[in-house]
Amino acid sequence: MQTEISTTELIETINVLTSDLKALKEKNKELADQLQQSKVSLIGEWSINLKNREVYWSDGMYELLNLEKDVAPDMKIFYKKLPRECSDQLNGAIQSVFLTRNNYSFEHFIIFDKSKALNVKTDLSLITDTESKPLKIVGKTSDITSVKSAQQELERLSLIASKTSNAIVILDISGNIDWINTGFTMMTGYRIEEIKKAPFKEYLYSNKSKFSDPHYLTQQLSEQHSINEELRLKTKMNKELWVLINISPILNYELNPVNYILIMSDITQQRKIEEELRQTEKMVALGKLSSGLAHELNNPASACTRAASQLQGVIGDLQKVTVELAKINADSKHWNTISDWFKLFLAKKEQTELLSPLELSDEEEKLNDWFNKKGIEQGWQLSPIFVQQGTWVADLEKIASWYPPELIEPVFILFCKSLEVSNISEAIEKGTGSISNLVNVVKSYSFMDQAAVQYVDIHDGIDDTLKILAHNITPEIEIVRQFQNDLPKIEIFGSELNQVWTNLLENAIFAVRGAGKITIRTFSYNDKLKVEIEDSGIGIPKEIWDRIFDPFFTTKEVGEGTGLGLDVVRRIVINRIGGEIDFVSKPGQTIFKVLLPVKKGK
Repeated sequence: MQTEISTTELIETINVLTSDLKALKEKNKELADQLQQSKVSLIGEWSINLKNREVYWSDGMYELLNLEKDVAPDMKIFYKKLPRECSDQLNGAIQSVFLTRNNYSFEHFIIFDKSKALNVKTDLSLITDTESKPLKIVGKTSDITSVKSAQQELERLSLIASKTSNAIVILDISGNIDWINTGFTMMTGYRIEEIKKAPFKEYLYSNKSKFSDPHYLTQQLSEQHSINEELRLKTKMNKELWVLINISPILNYELNPVNYILIMSDITQQRKIEEELRQTEKMVALGKLSSGLAHELNNPASACTRAASQLQGVIGDLQKVTVELAKINADSKHWNTISDWFKLFLAKKEQTELLSPLELSDEEEKLNDWFNKKGIEQGWQLSPIFVQQGTWVADLEKIASWYPPELIEPVFILFCKSLEVSNISEAIEKGTGSISNLVNVVKSYSFMDQAAVQYVDIHDGIDDTLKILAHNITPEIEIVRQFQNDLPKIEIFGSELNQVWTNLLENAIFAVRGAGKITIRTFSYNDKLKVEIEDSGIGIPKEIWDRIFDPFFTTKEVGEGTGLGLDVVRRIVINRIGGEIDFVSKPGQTIFKVLLPVKKGK
């Protein structure tokens, strides 16, 4: 039965595991250094002439026995350097080689004093003449102290491996399973007799993993002592299991890998928690975006609603005055002039843009007085509309001269209501245009109805993100764009890249606390695209620089952030896109730098 753990406990567990893997890496380097020493260890060659009993020592033998070269070679000196049992063993080995004519090898010690001894290996062989008569006993004594120390350390590690709760697997050079500990059995349900010599890649959820390729392991491990990765394993019950894996080589005397040791820790629960929090982060981000979009959409939508409501009343008035004109028997000449004057009104509207509000108010007063003199009771309603269209008293006088007295009032009302319909239609068109633009921004931002991988212009993505976040950008926040115009489009996950801009810009907006400057720079850099987002906020304290990309880490108050924003940015930029991300910070200036690989599109 699984028990739930807190985020703090999970992080502590991860830290302990990281520490263990670091210790393993250091120990592996130490063993590799010992094996390197063994490669250049001392080898002493010696021989005994069976006819004249003459003894020969090579320079290596003198060095091995720690003797000056002016000392005459003598097997008695060699025997004195050996413990009694080793001396007897060497003597018996020489006799055995002489009698059996077979080569002989054994390991023993050379003792110098109580504090120093060498572990050596001696190989014996017999040299005969053409008639198979014995001529020489030839020996080669090699210092294997470092090798034995490394072997003992590996044995100790093997004992630890069999007791640890982490899963440990040893692979042969071809990537087949040689050995597993009980931790692997507990984790996956497999026993050694079930999977011995089976390819390790068969127990991965994806054979496309680079860890299933022994050539990749050989290449990577030749450049470093160990590598780490997160993989998905298949259990015996065919369940998916996420593990953090550290893989290191086991080297032979020539420093070539003969096995690979894999240490795995179950991080399934951690991944589950991270995924849940990422979904929470996405929902929080979606909530913020939805709130901002609702605010941005509300203004034009409300304007359209008001305009549509007004339009119904104006159309009713327009129908009413049209019927009234028909009753008065307005002829075709009158209707044609009404159409001509209406076109003139529409053309004169731009004149009002040259007048101040006070001047427009004065013109309304003049029109109202003129209407009163003509006995038109609705003059106070008509005056503002005519003034908005750039129509003055002189224009009204000219129009009135074209019509008999009984037609003047209904004609001006008809003009007024027609202009109102035009203005309201214009307002509705503007409002719906704003809504359409916002919808297009959202579609462009999310890459709706498009393939996941696109050739994208990073400037479009940044601009779309700024429009989406417009509700958070106060008038006191200055946005400065410093874009290089000739940047190529790049093939990339467009919607994911916009998540990067969203998180970085949201952090910049938060950092300036409602007032400050945010600068966005784009430029080419060593055949790559570089984007810098700079803010004038308080900066990031140096003591937390190495933690800001960690999942769950945040400096915001409870409820303001989950600590996954920059983790998401790092995963997308590095893991998904293959780019780089870094930052510099000091009080008053923080710059996040994103480097993107260029794959030019058409």
